Amino acid sequence: MKRTLNNAVITLFLLLGSGTTLFKLLEGWDWIDAFYFTGSTMLTIGYGDLVPTTPAAKVLTVIYAIMAVGTALYSLNIISHHQFQRHRERAALTKKDAITALKTLTHTEERKLEKKEEKLDKKEEKLEKTKKKFEKKEEKFEDVEKRLKAELKEVRKKIRLRKKKK
Repeated sequence: MKRTLNNAVITLFLLLGSGTTLFKLLEGWDWIDAFYFTGSTMLTIGYGDLVPTTPAAKVLTVIYAIMAVGTALYSLNIISHHQFQRHRERAALTKKDAITALKTLTHTEERKLEKKEEKLDKKEEKLEKTKKKFEKKEEKFEDVEKRLKAELKEVRKKIRLRKKKK
């Protein structure tokens, strides 16, 4: 692709240079006028302010125009196609960079969520341990409460018995 592009650019410059030289020699124009006429002929503009005056120049202008117009348009097509491809490649690269960045962000967010999950798991474990300790203390309290109620019952029984004996 690059080689074709280089050939297209070189061909355009060769056409301009050869046409300019040809019309300078045939018509005796200065370099600027010869270049101007060559460019306007090659691009099919044809303002009409400069025209070949000799029969040889007229014939060579027709031959030059037939060769130069098609070649110039073909070369310009290659150059524009190359520019379009470069734009597409850049756009694809930009899209690829965006996807990579998104994946990185997603991975970073995922890692943050995993760390939060680990912290929550640790807190949950700690809560479970605290809950078990509380349950053990509650069981002990219930045992003490049962013993005290049993003792209280015994004491009341003894008090009733004593009251009856009196």
